[in-house]
Amino acid sequence: MERPSTIWAYGSADCKNPEAAVLLGDLLLSYDASIRGYYGEKGVDWDDADEGALGINGEPALYKPLVPWQEVEPQNQHVVQQVISMRDSAFRLGETSDADVDLWSSEGLETYLYKVTAEYKPFTHDEMVVPPIKFTDEESEDLAVLRVEVANAIKEGVIGFITGARDVDNDYAAFLAELDNKGLARLVEMHQMQYDAQYGAQ
Repeated sequence: MERPSTIWAYGSADCKNPEAAVLLGDLLLSYDASIRGYYGEKGVDWDDADEGALGINGEPALYKPLVPWQEVEPQNQHVVQQVISMRDSAFRLGETSDADVDLWSSEGLETYLYKVTAEYKPFTHDEMVVPPIKFTDEESEDLAVLRVEVANAIKEGVIGFITGARDVDNDYAAFLAELDNKGLARLVEMHQMQYDAQYGAQ
């Protein structure tokens, strides 16, 4: 499986060997390093897929887990995703999935999620995905504070509606006003301004 070359280096201005840093980045984004860091040792924790085996997406599978993946109990097989890796959809969906797997079992969970997600694909609009937006250091600091305030307000509001402490019919307008008071309107405004500046007003 081909992986894209990365063009980055940690602390590039101070890096004494930027070529080595880029090579390390390429290594970490390779299929071999990604699967080693995520699953563990080949032949022990995972192995190449059997010939003819299909992945979660119905395409030829890339690999098959030999032991259930877990991140709770202490183990020395992998680094529990705590490393740069390249686990794109081809990687994630390349895990072997038996055609007759019970979708309601733990083994069939990922296949079930994939199938259900695919049903919603006709309703998505990829052209409406917001592209990356750059902010100045000062703007980023302001955004960091606003995001925390808004996120906390959303969590509290959602919990209130779920538990019945708030009523959707009677309290929803007040909830939206509360989000604006916490900075939601300003968040939207800052993103819109930078989007228009970088990509042109639509």
